[in-house]
Amino acid sequence: MTTRHNDGRERSKVTRRCLMAGAALVVIFLGVLAIRVIRKWPFTREAVTVALQDRFARAVEIRNFRSTYFPPGFIAEGVSFLHREHKNLPPLITVQTLTLQGSYAGLFSVQKRVGQVQVVGLHVLVPPKSRNGKSHSVMPLTDSSPNKSVGIDEIRADGVVLEFMSSQRGKEPFKLEVHRLTLDHVGEGGPISFHAALLNPEPPGEIRSNGQFGPWDSEEPGSTPVSGSYNYDDVNLSV
Repeated sequence: MTTRHNDGRERSKVTRRCLMAGAALVVIFLGVLAIRVIRKWPFTREAVTVALQDRFARAVEIRNFRSTYFPPGFIAEGVSFLHREHKNLPPLITVQTLTLQGSYAGLFSVQKRVGQVQVVGLHVLVPPKSRNGKSHSVMPLTDSSPNKSVGIDEIRADGVVLEFMSSQRGKEPFKLEVHRLTLDHVGEGGPISFHAALLNPEPPGEIRSNGQFGPWDSEEPGSTPVSGSYNYDDVNLSV
């Protein structure tokens, strides 16, 4: 009886030691992971600002910024893309809220991936053509970054307003309101799928479109291939 009792106590000790060792390994692993996250955390105000400036080739200002950790990402408010030369003019591009949600698996994978990017209140001023007839480059997608591109599963943009400025003084700009815009599989090098719902001002009606565009041609953006289809609903032809 004493021998069996001692054997039970020994097995209990061994089990506790194994559990303690396992718990210690988990703690060490989490500690190393935390250190790595702190050292290489990409979602800081400075890192995001530099990434946007590098990608869109213009100065960027962010009014408010907050990092998130569960899930990893950030929330940026009041994002402005400034003119390159005329700093005193209103920003060409503004965003009310830019939210990025990633995952720790995607953050530390070889091919960096982000789950979702949500853009709320995107407003773009499109300048008129210059005197030589060429369009001003508003939001170029440059390839100046030496880092590999980041894959994004989905980009959602709600409340997009495009204002096409007229070259005639005093003439109101042409406005295009996009209620919803979704882009799938961004940054993977191939075509990007899009789904859009927008209001056409004249004749007034709602356009719903689905298709693909890309790969992006950074040297000749107008040559970027585009394909798709659309429905034009509730059109008021009386105008």
